[in-house]
Amino acid sequence: MTTHDAAVPAILAYLPYCKRDGTCMRDALTHPGFTGRGYTCIRIVMHGNGDSKDLMADEYT
Repeated sequence: MTTHDAAVPAILAYLPYCKRDGTCMRDALTHPGFTGRGYTCIRIVMHGNGDSKDLMADEYT
């Protein structure tokens, strides 16, 4: 693992309904290409949607 002193651009994915939609597998294949070009990739899965037991009134709250 390498540490950096400078800020790097980030790609942020904030996703509902992605526990079983295949996006995790896709990101595992595509994110290394972005990180190899100096980006960091951040994947946030929204709780309270799909199979999650958390509560969310609306997926776009």
